[in-house]
Amino acid sequence: MSRLRRVADKCDQAALKLGLTPNCLAISADCAEQSDCKAFVHGVKREFGGLDMLIINHAWGRIQRLEDIPESELAGACRDCFQANVDGSIMLSYYALPLLRRRRRRTHLLFVSSMSAFYGVPKLSLYGSSKIAMHRFFDCLRLELSADDNITLTVGCPGLIGTSHAGLYIPYKDMESSMDV
Repeated sequence: MSRLRRVADKCDQAALKLGLTPNCLAISADCAEQSDCKAFVHGVKREFGGLDMLIINHAWGRIQRLEDIPESELAGACRDCFQANVDGSIMLSYYALPLLRRRRRRTHLLFVSSMSAFYGVPKLSLYGSSKIAMHRFFDCLRLELSADDNITLTVGCPGLIGTSHAGLYIPYKDMESSMDV
């Protein structure tokens, strides 16, 4: 929770710089657990009375070539990846939509995906597969929403983010040689 609190503090500091009231709520939750998704959205409702925007930006991925995953771990790796990335996003959307719809102004549901959904990346076959599944879900959800719902749905697809985690497993030379852009 300390890392999450540091992120919340940075958000509050940014709000102050913009002349806004700092009011960031840090809630630790496991997005693969339905009860945590429900509790997260209800916590926001309890604290703020509603929801204007939800940014779904969680990710779980095993950074390993598919054939290098031990057979005894394969089913678990697939399940963990899709539960976190696909099921978690669907469940958060499910609980957030009623709150977003209740607002009398335009609201926003933003899903942060990945370019690995569209371009093969070595060692990210499970992760990329889960992200393309999310694109299809959000494409369908966008069609289910009406103009009267006042909900904008956006999917963002950043490329490789320069984190210590990514840099340890995917050397830039591997990225460069595998992407035909």
